[in-house]
Amino acid sequence: MRKLILPILIFYCIFFVCSCKKESNTQIDSSNELILKTKTATKITNYNAASGGTIINNGTTSILSRGICFSKTVLPTIADQHTSDGNGTGDFNSILNGLDEGTRYYLRSFATTSNITLYGDQLSITTPNSVSDIEGNKYNVITIGNQYWMQENLKVSTYRNGNIIPKLNDQAWITTTNGACGIIKNSSIDDSIYGRLYNRYAVADPSELCPAGWHVPDENDWNALVRSIDPNADISGIRTVQSPTAGGSLKEIGIKNWTYSSKGANNSSGFTARPAGKRDAISGRYFDEGISCIWWSSSLGTSGGCNYAHSLFVYDDTISRTGGFVNDGFSIRCVKN
Repeated sequence: MRKLILPILIFYCIFFVCSCKKESNTQIDSSNELILKTKTATKITNYNAASGGTIINNGTTSILSRGICFSKTVLPTIADQHTSDGNGTGDFNSILNGLDEGTRYYLRSFATTSNITLYGDQLSITTPNSVSDIEGNKYNVITIGNQYWMQENLKVSTYRNGNIIPKLNDQAWITTTNGACGIIKNSSIDDSIYGRLYNRYAVADPSELCPAGWHVPDENDWNALVRSIDPNADISGIRTVQSPTAGGSLKEIGIKNWTYSSKGANNSSGFTARPAGKRDAISGRYFDEGISCIWWSSSLGTSGGCNYAHSLFVYDDTISRTGGFVNDGFSIRCVKN
């Protein structure tokens, strides 16, 4: 009897190990005609994400529908939430909408033929939580590389500790030595679209501008952002073009908020840059709304009285490291600690 028990135990152990093997990265139908792959998710925000798939057809099977199915439980099917991305073989792109923030989702590609639905490899994502400032303004969050960025410019008029950030007229703006903010055209509509412009004193104020757990990005943060889009980007020096192409990946598409169609704009990163322009340190006037985006860095400049900033313009798809005087007014994008 003991001689029989050992082989039986070995058989069940082998069966258990084999049955628990990780699901393959591709799924092939029984006739070996169709191969499905799921694209890694990108542009993950607190409410949506981008994915897609590839279908390789080695035979004559017709693909009637295809897309990505996703759910909060493993191995989603077309009975769960899913996208509809046409038919046929080849690459396709999908946008997963209606996601809950701070939630883990499982997703995989699917292809439906006349008699079967096949599924590709399963991937998973976790959506970030949105963030609110001290005044209750809510900001969507985007994951880019290993960072979490606000998807909108800061619009708060109060420091994190509750102190007011003064909104100054032109003359007061150019002479102040304290933190201050400005609203383009004094318009609540522009404030909502573009956010506020802040001087360098506000960036440096120990009361802090960004919500708890977030901060004004320094040069390391900006360099990591640009390098995640363009691995060959220049991350040294001042007043230099960091990347000749990464700017287009950061810019919002279309002419709704840009003065005219912005060169290279594809927003492939999901950063959704909007051109708030700047407030001039010498005149206190606003310039280049709809033309440029300039964001402060919290890192101090090294020469000439300038402080680090990063800029995009409508006429090209570069992103540049530039400089600003303490009384210049630039936008702020917060990044998570």
